[in-house]
Amino acid sequence: MRAPGQGMPPGINYLYPPKHTMLHVILNGVLPYETPVQDMRFKIFLAPCNVTVKQLISLLGAGEGADDKCGVTECVELGYGRWGKGISVFRADGAKCDQTLEDIGWDAERGDTKKPVWLAVHKP
Repeated sequence: MRAPGQGMPPGINYLYPPKHTMLHVILNGVLPYETPVQDMRFKIFLAPCNVTVKQLISLLGAGEGADDKCGVTECVELGYGRWGKGISVFRADGAKCDQTLEDIGWDAERGDTKKPVWLAVHKP
């Protein structure tokens, strides 16, 4: 078994899911909707639209700790360096957390014909 991040083993092919969404994940716990940020670091990911929000939270490194402290919040770009707060989902949110990315609106059009999804990750 290969460790995460080491790529595919030689000779193995991967069947990609048909739909992906583009996620801009903000690093270092920055919440731009609370405090203006001049230099925001982030990473861009393509994620399958059929991943649940709970799975995404774990994949982004917030899978350990109190369920009400581990989650993601969509950050809505308003322009001129301003941000709004969008939907927040925490592991404690039950059925909401079991929805897929597509179910909550983070669909294949995001990052293409619609604005990309910007996410702040909450970790305890």
